[in-house]
Amino acid sequence: MINALVLLQALIDGLLNAGIFGLAAVGLTLLFGVMRVVNFAHGEMLMVGMFISFSLFTALEVHPYLSVFIVVPALALLGLATYRYLLRPLASAPETSQLLVTLGVSMILQSVATMIYGADFRSVMVPVAGDSFLLGPVVLPATRLYGFIVGMGACVALYLFLRFTDFGVITRAAVQDRDAAALSGIDVEKILMVSAAVSVGLLGLAAAWLVPMLYISPSVGHTYLLPSFIIVILGGMGSVRGAMVGSVVYGLSQTLGVVLFPGSLGLLIPLFVFVALLLVRPSGLFRGTV
Repeated sequence: MINALVLLQALIDGLLNAGIFGLAAVGLTLLFGVMRVVNFAHGEMLMVGMFISFSLFTALEVHPYLSVFIVVPALALLGLATYRYLLRPLASAPETSQLLVTLGVSMILQSVATMIYGADFRSVMVPVAGDSFLLGPVVLPATRLYGFIVGMGACVALYLFLRFTDFGVITRAAVQDRDAAALSGIDVEKILMVSAAVSVGLLGLAAAWLVPMLYISPSVGHTYLLPSFIIVILGGMGSVRGAMVGSVVYGLSQTLGVVLFPGSLGLLIPLFVFVALLLVRPSGLFRGTV
């Protein structure tokens, strides 16, 4: 019989994990919602942000949380450059061309990181990594709690921005019909450029908060790439609120699955939940773009 305290701890851990999962997934869904591009380099771009934060800490002793002021703009520029020089020229090409380009970017980024840093796992030791809070009998690791607050806060802020600001309105208009939006005076190209920068820049926020939590290596991006795709499809392709809800569903199914089911079967529970929900709602939990 499962101990109630263990079950409660798993529930809390799943909710806390949802913050970073959501932050990683919301950029992916924004890119798809606005540009209809599936970014296979998403995980490697997150890895680049983590190594930038790691380098700032080892070279200049900049705390990973403070490195966000450098990592976010750096990744936003990376996203902007990827769109401007790789994706934009292929706008009229088949979708498979864009997929192959992002896959190529993924391989290049991982290879360059391996050349610079090697394949060894690295870590950052900061005091916050060992801190925790007690909520009755439940332990709240400080890094995961801060990650949840920042991750979900950023996701909610992005959703409100896209839903209730003038820029959000014209973005949704451009998503629904680019030609009609352009004829009405909307600068569609500007919308696409800003969306590319924001979607990848959000990974910089996730990277800075992940560095104290994880070992870093050139392959660390794969840890969040598959969950991000699952969350995006689960929540509804292109839906920001869907990515937030999907991240909670994924986080809870991941931690509860490990506790409730024996051995490696628990690791498959998020995939079972994913398939089951898609059988009920093939289009995802939410419809609509952005």
